[in-house]
Amino acid sequence: MEYNVIKKFIDEKYKGTLKCYNVSKGDYVATHVYFKEDNYSFQWKLQIWNKSNYKSNIIPHEHYKQDYTKWEEENKGGESF
Repeated sequence: MEYNVIKKFIDEKYKGTLKCYNVSKGDYVATHVYFKEDNYSFQWKLQIWNKSNYKSNIIPHEHYKQDYTKWEEENKGGESF
């Protein structure tokens, strides 16, 4: 599915309670949908990839995840940022 189709569905079905973004950049092609119930809940992200973009998405995604795991390790134990 194309981003516009997903965005239209999210907007019509969930009427502003979910946020949908086209986060495509360079070789990375994806739609992200964000879920958050209230200010006392963590936000969740659903990444939607087209099967044909899988190989081109892996490298940039792994690079991003490396940055995340580095941040997580540096802040282990609940230290402040």
